[in-house]
Amino acid sequence: MADMPVTLAPVIDLAAQGVNAAAFRFGHLTMESDKYIGIKDTAPDGSSQVVIVDMHNGNAVNKRPMKAEAILMNPRDNLIALKGATDGTPGHFVQVFNLDTKEKLGVHQAPQGIVFWRWLTPRLLALVCEKDVYHWNLEVAGSAPEKMFDRGGKLAEAGTQVWLALPRAASGRASHGAGAG
Repeated sequence: MADMPVTLAPVIDLAAQGVNAAAFRFGHLTMESDKYIGIKDTAPDGSSQVVIVDMHNGNAVNKRPMKAEAILMNPRDNLIALKGATDGTPGHFVQVFNLDTKEKLGVHQAPQGIVFWRWLTPRLLALVCEKDVYHWNLEVAGSAPEKMFDRGGKLAEAGTQVWLALPRAASGRASHGAGAG
């Protein structure tokens, strides 16, 4: 058989690293680039944890106890975005940390539930909420997400597949700053 144009080979066995197989699903496991895998997992004792696999550092596995509902690693830098909910408060909150410097880059309480989120650039985070879409420019210290548009009409009904195209749709304008949409 002729040489195949693509070679598939396992890089890491997450189950062998102690990651619960139930975490191998959309919303719990993310891979924003070839640099990091982020997993919202449950530790053997039942506590909540996040697992970060650094693919550029020999597949180093780092487990941290955190009560986040979801994790999103930055595609370029050692930044982590955590999403969670607070009892009695509508919507989700998002916290972003620089894991190298231990600095909190931002925290935001969204007024609605976040149904999808994605890094558009290394410092621009898109938050797709139930009724609105926001861009959060973390290049600016102390910034808050800026509402880009309402999810009216067909966008209100849009499933995840539509939002997966968000980075490509925004890539031409995202580089112009937080106000770009």
